[in-house]
Order: sequence, then structure tokens, then C-alpha cells
Amino acid sequence: MTLFRHLHDDAFLVFSRDHKHLYAACLLDLHERFFTGVPSFPTPPEVVNAIYNVMSANPTLWNEGDDFGEALPEVISAGRRRIRRVDVTRSSAAGDKALSLARQIYSRLLNWGWLEEEEYGLRVTVDMAMGPLL
Repeated sequence: MTLFRHLHDDAFLVFSRDHKHLYAACLLDLHERFFTGVPSFPTPPEVVNAIYNVMSANPTLWNEGDDFGEALPEVISAGRRRIRRVDVTRSSAAGDKALSLARQIYSRLLNWGWLEEEEYGLRVTVDMAMGPLL
């Protein structure tokens, strides 16, 4: 089948890991938010922010051991390379852990071939690979 020729060898690892439902929710959200309709060329912090928002909107997708307790603080992209909290006074270890997990999910999606980083001069944007888009 010609579809599998365009997929990364490890593309389906995302659906065989512990948080497969979270990965599926993240991929669906990223596809709807950035890769349908008009191209938006998101930056890596914007994609990490979107993954974080999916995590905070769906706390039931985590195992019992991944208890974030309180509600996660809201974050926004602050420039090209940083993400910051909307309310700086609401600092929490759970929010920091969730943000590091969002970065980890983003890097896994890159490594497994679902997302690609493209460089245009100094700007780095994220694109969904051709196989997953098909």
C-alpha cells in the first residue's frame, strides 16, 4: 500500500505506549488546530503549548501515578523559544511537571515521524509529515 511508504518506521509506537489515548488526543488537536485549512506554520513553543492545553483539558487520560492534583496553570507562548505562565503567582510543581511532559510528548512525536521541524532562515516552524497527513 502506498500510504505506508510515507510513514516513519516507528509511527505506530505512539499508539502502543502507556499514554496512547493522550497521544491520540494531542495528534487530533494539533491536526485540527494547525494543519487543516489555511497553513499556520506554528513554532515549537506553540505546539508544546497546544499539547499542554490538551493535557490540562483531559486529566482523565493519565494513569493513577501521574496525579497532577490541582488544576494546571494556564501557559502562553512568550516569544520564539519560551513558554511562560499567564499568572506568574500560580507557580506549581504539577504545572512544571506537566510542561516538561508536554515537551517530552512533542519530542517523541518528532522522533516517531508525526511532526517535522522546518527551518526558514532563523525561524523554526513545525509541520506534520506527509504520511500522517494522508
